[in-house]
Amino acid sequence: MNTQNLNLEQVIEFIQFSKSDSLHQLCDANLQFRFVGERMANKFGYTAAEILYKNLSQLDTPVNHLCPQYRDMHLPLLEKTQTSLNYLTIIPEHNYSVIQNHVLPLIFNNVFAGLYIKSKEINSLGSYMLIKEFIGNHSDRKARIIDLNKTHDHKNLSEKEELILYLIIFGKFDKEIAEILSKIYGCEISRDAITKCVTRRLYAEFEVISRSELIMASYANGMWNHIPKLLIQYNNFL
Repeated sequence: MNTQNLNLEQVIEFIQFSKSDSLHQLCDANLQFRFVGERMANKFGYTAAEILYKNLSQLDTPVNHLCPQYRDMHLPLLEKTQTSLNYLTIIPEHNYSVIQNHVLPLIFNNVFAGLYIKSKEINSLGSYMLIKEFIGNHSDRKARIIDLNKTHDHKNLSEKEELILYLIIFGKFDKEIAEILSKIYGCEISRDAITKCVTRRLYAEFEVISRSELIMASYANGMWNHIPKLLIQYNNFL
């Protein structure tokens, strides 16, 4: 957010007026909260006033253990090497609450001044079931982050191949995958085409010979840290 004609206090004043009952947050250059919407504060058992001028690490929340990961993710914004960030925070302790975050750096006269975090809760049943199943495959029920900017580790996979892989992880059969991809891409995709992709491309990429081995290899390669944007966008097709 490039606001050359404003300063941080003016931005805070505007957001306080327009987003007071939201999930939005604003941090200064020291990553202290200078604005928190009441809905976000209440979600973690605080009032907005109780959170102001504190860092996340100073609060008692189910996401405190994520502070190092948040810091690393936001570092490119602080260093002005990245212009935005998108990620999900999933909180199993809050009935698998899913918060989608779009983060923008606040730049004044080419100097980093803070972060504006535009958050919203994903309430659709499709997304809820998708995330719950995804997190439910792990014994660790702590809150976690899914980086929507992160690309898959297997860079030889196309967007479509990656979607097929994740639909397999979510327990879909080839016929179901073909139907879902046909809706997403707006063209007919056959079950045979999906089967060929799985056996010829995905098995070769992960060096496996069965569907169960493919799923295990996917988890071993850290695929649970990422969900393709198209699966979130078109969750109603699942």
